Amino acid sequence: AARKQRNKRLAIGVNSAVGVFFGFDEICRMAFSPDKLHSLAGGGAEIGIRNAIQLIDISDGGLGLDMVDEDARKVHVDDLIAVRLEKGRPCVLGVVVRKSNLQKPTATLIGVKVLSKAPIYTAMDRVDEPTNTWQLTEGILLAGTADDGFADSVIVSDRTYIANSLMAVAMENRTFELQLRRVRQQGPGWRMAAFDAAAVV
Repeated sequence: AARKQRNKRLAIGVNSAVGVFFGFDEICRMAFSPDKLHSLAGGGAEIGIRNAIQLIDISDGGLGLDMVDEDARKVHVDDLIAVRLEKGRPCVLGVVVRKSNLQKPTATLIGVKVLSKAPIYTAMDRVDEPTNTWQLTEGILLAGTADDGFADSVIVSDRTYIANSLMAVAMENRTFELQLRRVRQQGPGWRMAAFDAAAVV
């Protein structure tokens, strides 16, 4: 279902306020919260974002955000962000790929590459190698375009990612073990990794 949602076209009006969340920790804590679902109030307070953010451009693969220069200075290329385009709809997950001045004073264009239109936040367990015990963590699952799941990825904290480490996630009353593989993309505080998955019998 998430894979089908991912491939739907984005068809949202521009020049409207959107809710934006910054960084892996804030996205996990706030972007998927039921309390925020029907609001366009974003986050960013921890890094000093104070002004409303406008959507000024949108396509299937990217977004353009209009930010006040003072706020935009706190946002960097490769930052992970989540954007709520409409009240009551899931956030689009993306990564900042460029910053440029807009044709008006004190405004910056933040260019965002869309990673997923339907990301899934989930609690996970990971094996802590030194103690050989399971520890609770969290991740964001991204459905790829391949029907067999080959291009699916998981985003975890850079504190969590260890190549070839074992994780477990429960979905739809089934438990799956994920073995983290190569990093497909990364930025400050986050890693997007390929994985091998197997259902636990």
